[in-house]
Amino acid sequence: MSMISYPASRPRFSFAHAVISFFIGLLIFFISLFVFITGYQFWYAGRIFPGVQVAGVDVGGLRAQDAAQKIAASVAFPQQGKIVLRDGERIWMATPAQLGLILDPNDSARNAYDVGRSGWILERLREQYYAWYTGHSIQPSMVYDQRMAYAFLEGVAREVDTPTIEASLELQGTEVIVHPGQIGRTVDRYKNLMLISLQLQTMRDGVIDLLVNDSRPVILDPSQQAEMARRMLRQPLTITMPEQEAGQAGPWTIKPATLATMLTF
Repeated sequence: MSMISYPASRPRFSFAHAVISFFIGLLIFFISLFVFITGYQFWYAGRIFPGVQVAGVDVGGLRAQDAAQKIAASVAFPQQGKIVLRDGERIWMATPAQLGLILDPNDSARNAYDVGRSGWILERLREQYYAWYTGHSIQPSMVYDQRMAYAFLEGVAREVDTPTIEASLELQGTEVIVHPGQIGRTVDRYKNLMLISLQLQTMRDGVIDLLVNDSRPVILDPSQQAEMARRMLRQPLTITMPEQEAGQAGPWTIKPATLATMLTF
């Protein structure tokens, strides 16, 4: 007797199975993601998230205390930076620390630690992701004592400030002495202090041209008046009456020494 074999029937894969498989896979994905995120948070609990930098100094993975030490050793701008004040050819150089800029490494480390730890949960995760993927750089915390900058600027001003002097003439006997005027110069404390503050905020070396206010005297050069006085005192002054009154007294002669006592300026 011959036997007839039939091909085995294949299992039918229904749409319901596909949907169930999709949701199971999605559930596994979210569980894995949750486990990863939770583990990530536990792993970096008490430590700065990866990718966080302070002024280019990588502090990711460090505890705040260790990060503060690294920042203090690496951020050298306050002590080694150079700010130059310039007035023409004269220059004055100071470090940012001399101008009152002081690094606060502890506060800088705290700010680095706070990256990815503020806001809603999604905001935190987004900030953590971008810090890891592209890096997140923050400025170091600085303490700025503007009084030190003002004191340094005041020292510079004492060398630059000059009073306004009016020109004058003086007689020594019959000799005319000229005292030329002087243009007054005054350093603008407020505006220059603002320029210093703005330069320090850039965390870069820089040159600041001093803003100086000029005050001109009414008469700066009395050379013309001096020459007039010299001509008057070169010879005696003779006073004569008009010809139609020649019968009256005269002439009169005033010597230069006497005339000098009669001149006023």
